Amino acid sequence: MNTDDTVTIYDVAREAGVSMATVSRVVNGNKNVKENTRKKVLEVIERLDYRPNAVARGLASKKTTTVGVVIPNITNSYFSTLAKGIDDIAEMYKYNIVLANSDEDDDKEVSVVNTLFSKQVDGIIFMGYHLTEKIRSEFSRSRTPVVLAGTVDVEHQLPSVNIDYKNATADAVRHLLKRNKKIAFVSGPLVDDINGKMETIEPLFTAVADLSLSVSDLNNSARNLSKKAATAGKNSVKAGAGLTAWRLLSKFFNR
Repeated sequence: MNTDDTVTIYDVAREAGVSMATVSRVVNGNKNVKENTRKKVLEVIERLDYRPNAVARGLASKKTTTVGVVIPNITNSYFSTLAKGIDDIAEMYKYNIVLANSDEDDDKEVSVVNTLFSKQVDGIIFMGYHLTEKIRSEFSRSRTPVVLAGTVDVEHQLPSVNIDYKNATADAVRHLLKRNKKIAFVSGPLVDDINGKMETIEPLFTAVADLSLSVSDLNNSARNLSKKAATAGKNSVKAGAGLTAWRLLSKFFNR
């Protein structure tokens, strides 16, 4: 056995008295192996606690059954809930995910994406507040499929799973105005594409106008609204994240 105590496919083949190709076929579920040989190889694998290397398996099967997930801030409840949903769906398909946190740093974002590419993941699910030219360049140079989640691509270059933000904003306002005469609109930083380029403010005022209410009252009750929205938001985030996760993973698995 190797001096560093790492069990390799060579060790399994030697112990089982078969070729490395046979071990590889057993590990990858190839049916072209005699049943007694398969049992012998599996027994050695269990006894030596052999852990097949995902990249090495990928060289033979052209799949690593691993999906990379890039998240901007793991403490953000929306993104963490979405990542949990992705992991749940991936497990259903017997896939693994490699979660990478970019810490909302553009340079680290590029670094973690390249690390995932080097691990030969089958695909990357990318979550971020905006798409920089650097990250676009990395995606365009790679043959690994990339899908955006909760991230707006204003140039429509990459496949993405998102809701209709304009209609969602209008629906939310109409719902709130059924029981509130005064509401407030609080936006995140306008430098983020989802806030500054999706025109979510326009349908806000459109919804108010449709109900013949005064726009001047919008900024007077942010405190009360935020308390009500916080409770409703938790449930909607969980439900939306689960559905989004299913759609995301389906792009990889249902081909």
